[in-house]
Amino acid sequence: MDIAELKSSMDSHTAAMVGLTSALLKQSGNSAVPAAADLTVVAPGAGKRQPGRPRRVTLNDVKAVAERVRDERDRDTAVALIKEHGANTLAELEESKYAAFIAACEVVLNETQGGEADL
Repeated sequence: MDIAELKSSMDSHTAAMVGLTSALLKQSGNSAVPAAADLTVVAPGAGKRQPGRPRRVTLNDVKAVAERVRDERDRDTAVALIKEHGANTLAELEESKYAAFIAACEVVLNETQGGEADL
């Protein structure tokens, strides 16, 4: 299927959807049925993140959670977590490990001082 055939197919499907939508709106008593020419087609996900797709984790997110570990636990715990994820400093932490690092920090933050998780 070439581009012209694809466009033609999309146009006919769009027209069919508009027709069905118009019929449903008329059945529901809505008299303000838009004409096909008045509709704007927007690509799925344009302008916002799709459900199920996590946002990108940034170095600032990593720094924030590391600071929480330092403040709520201690500096040694924060440093140990950084080293467990293959770096000597946060700046050296590979971006591919950001999510795992944050998850490990959250586990530590959710533990009580006695080592058991809060229930």
